[in-house]
Amino acid sequence: MVLSEGQQKILDILAEKSNRNPGMSVFDTAIIKESGLSGAEVNTYLGQLHSLGLILLGRIAAGADYRLVNITGDGMNAISQNQGP
Repeated sequence: MVLSEGQQKILDILAEKSNRNPGMSVFDTAIIKESGLSGAEVNTYLGQLHSLGLILLGRIAAGADYRLVNITGDGMNAISQNQGP
């Protein structure tokens, strides 16, 4: 699977922050901060990665200004495939 540069960047950040553990959630705000991109750009990439089945997006709780994000097994496989030899 070929990912855009932005999608790959977000997936790499998520993998790093979750210690490559699909069971470990990461705040989307931490991903935004680390990426240096706008919140809107990151949310677009998160939506795209979610639709590809590479991440899971939690709901935004009432009154919260963040949501939790998890990488999936398929997301980990995509990172491995896109890193090359």
